[in-house]
Amino acid sequence: MTKDKLIRIMAVFTVALLVGGCTKVEFDNPLDSRGTNYQNGDQNVTSQDETAPELTLSSKDTIEVPIGASFTDPGATATDETDGDLTHEVIRNGAVDTQTEGVYTLTYTVFDKAGNQATRSRTVIVADFPDTQAPTLTLNGSNTITVYKGGVYYEFGARAVDDVDGDISDSIDIAGSVNTDILGAYEITYSVQDAAGNKTSKSRTVSVVDAPLTDTIAPVITLTGDNPYTIALNSSFDDPGATALDDIDGELTSEIITTDSVVTSRVGTYVVTYSVSDAAGNKTVKNRTVIVEDKPVGLDTVPPTITLKGDNPLEIYTGDSYNDPGATAGDNIDGAITSRIVITGSVDTSTAGAYTITYSVSDNAGNSISIERMVEVKARPSNTDTVAPVITLNGDNPATILKDDSWSDPGATAVDNVDGDISSGIEITGSVDTSVIGTYLLSYSATDAAGNTSSATRTVEVTKDTSGSGTSDNLLEKYGVPSQSPLPSIEATLPSITVEGNGPSLATVANLKINWQSGEYGGLYELAVNTTNGNPSWYVPLHGRVTQTFNSPGAHFSLVGSGVDGLDGEYYVTMDGESLVWVATDGSFAFVFAP
Repeated sequence: MTKDKLIRIMAVFTVALLVGGCTKVEFDNPLDSRGTNYQNGDQNVTSQDETAPELTLSSKDTIEVPIGASFTDPGATATDETDGDLTHEVIRNGAVDTQTEGVYTLTYTVFDKAGNQATRSRTVIVADFPDTQAPTLTLNGSNTITVYKGGVYYEFGARAVDDVDGDISDSIDIAGSVNTDILGAYEITYSVQDAAGNKTSKSRTVSVVDAPLTDTIAPVITLTGDNPYTIALNSSFDDPGATALDDIDGELTSEIITTDSVVTSRVGTYVVTYSVSDAAGNKTVKNRTVIVEDKPVGLDTVPPTITLKGDNPLEIYTGDSYNDPGATAGDNIDGAITSRIVITGSVDTSTAGAYTITYSVSDNAGNSISIERMVEVKARPSNTDTVAPVITLNGDNPATILKDDSWSDPGATAVDNVDGDISSGIEITGSVDTSVIGTYLLSYSATDAAGNTSSATRTVEVTKDTSGSGTSDNLLEKYGVPSQSPLPSIEATLPSITVEGNGPSLATVANLKINWQSGEYGGLYELAVNTTNGNPSWYVPLHGRVTQTFNSPGAHFSLVGSGVDGLDGEYYVTMDGESLVWVATDGSFAFVFAP
């Protein structure tokens, strides 16, 4: 304190004493308890932050979770009047084991830069609660799609996840259809139901419109996997990728350009960009948010659980085969991890003794568990029945029957050395379709009381009536149609066209284009012809005018309204080497499309 300040303070107190009875003394310059004058700027003033951050739980303070269900922590957010958003600084302690009934506490803590602390807790109750939560249904792609008239509608599907049953996308029912030959709005409905009967539905609107003179519709990009996508600090980021489809160009997934800026060694939010352009230059860009979190060490300390299938211990006799019943594994954080189970140990069924099979599994946090199954191989008693029954087929083997005749199975008999006649226990599998020429197998099996099983097979040949002959039978027989197998996958342009039998010339057809992919997730993506005269068009798409059973035995199709002379009709379809063959269902002619 300077000398001038001290003199002025003493003068003020002297006046106060002279006046007497004064209870309030006012200073012309305010001082703090240490004599600092703020008004004249004698010292810089720094205020101290003593206010704790505001910590808010996301969702409810108390959450109920059914046993076995997955639990995703809603987390918490934090803000501070000085430091701003501190959500990324929140530390969670505690874990939830959804496989074990109980009450769990999760504690959230955050500190600001001044060291002020805020703490909140959440209670998670794991019990045998009824499952009342409906699955979450997410459409792949947009919920409104535009398709040009005469174009192709690609079904993007949907994804369904349930808090108890997990991924139930395979259970989604899709209702509705799109006729791209008729303008209008079509509704596709997606419905899914979990094991508890909770149901969710969503709809997609598909508008069929007239095609513009130029292609102005951009491709559709569908992200695979989660968005946003969360990973732990210093872990690896494996991009789940994306798919791309265009209404004109079709599949463009291989053309996607990906820009990845993810740095897993640094906490933060990153963006992965996917872009693709169609042949007309229409471009689509879609982003995935990737969050790198600094999860506290030791956050997940709960090991997985392993449940053995079958008996433990398990007993078998010498000479028997050992088929491991397997096990399932689940984790409170990672969910179902059965596929990660490692099985070690072996069983020698030729030698009596006790054997150990060990099942081990680890979660993403490194928590591991192992469980053992004891397998006891016992010496087989000398009086054990090890002789299988004897099956005798009645009637011919192989048997021959004419096409379209009635088939009556002559059956079989079974006799066992201990149980006697057990013919009534014979099981017959297989069938004979006499409307389709081909070879069929019927299997007969019988098992005695000791579990010994034997089987026999009868071959049945369905043949054509050879009492007469003609072009019809010759073409059907030549190409083996209707075929016993579905049409295999083919993607080709076939410029060579041959007409066999009494068929139209197809003189105006230049080539045939086809893209057929067999299997559960396949489909007829393109069927078209190019014409030599531009009538009805130089390029004529046919797949929208086809009703087909390519994915079934006896593959055939009907074509209506193509506008191409001689092309409409009912056909069996098959492959002859690299050639695609259409045989008229009455056998009168065949079209052979070759490379």
